[in-house]
Amino acid sequence: MPISTKFDWTAIDDAQFEELLLAIATDRGAVRAEFRKGPGDKGRDVQAWFNHRDALGVDSQDLYFFEAKHHAAGVSPDHISGALAWQLAHALVLPQVMTADKLFGAAAGYLLLGILWADIYGLVQYMDPEAFGGGAGSPLRSYYDLVYMSFGCLTSNGAGDILPMGSRVRSLVILEQLTGTLFVAILIARLAGIYPAPENAKAADSSR
Repeated sequence: MPISTKFDWTAIDDAQFEELLLAIATDRGAVRAEFRKGPGDKGRDVQAWFNHRDALGVDSQDLYFFEAKHHAAGVSPDHISGALAWQLAHALVLPQVMTADKLFGAAAGYLLLGILWADIYGLVQYMDPEAFGGGAGSPLRSYYDLVYMSFGCLTSNGAGDILPMGSRVRSLVILEQLTGTLFVAILIARLAGIYPAPENAKAADSSR
């Protein structure tokens, strides 16, 4: 049974919720976990340090922040795919050493772009039921159809057997195709060509 169903979340106060987050971070192997309180924040958040070794054998210590927001309900990942894609893109352009995690992050960001555009197409279809080739009275395209179309456009293979109707919808399709092409051409080239390998970064640090 998931831990979220074992608690009566309405029976614990904010301080107990913060203590629970600290205990979870410690139990998950944090090297150090402590409370932090930012300016203008009424409650306490948790910051925790975790040792990490990536696929290339590079050791690092990552700092995680857990915001202790005591809400009655959560938000599912499919509703925040845009925010996840943005955070991944931000992390990928930071001037840090090239690691396997960076490459995996680039792949994850690319996949999230496809999901994000499928969500956009779903919103378009909600506003215009005939936007993707369905005539009057025809059933709407399923979300999986929109995902299929989205990844076809993102990889410049086209929308397949789905027909975008109207100049506005086709403009979105063109924009997604350009986004996918530029992502591969610019971001992947930046990762592979600009970031130094771990060995080169260590040599540069030792020479300082």
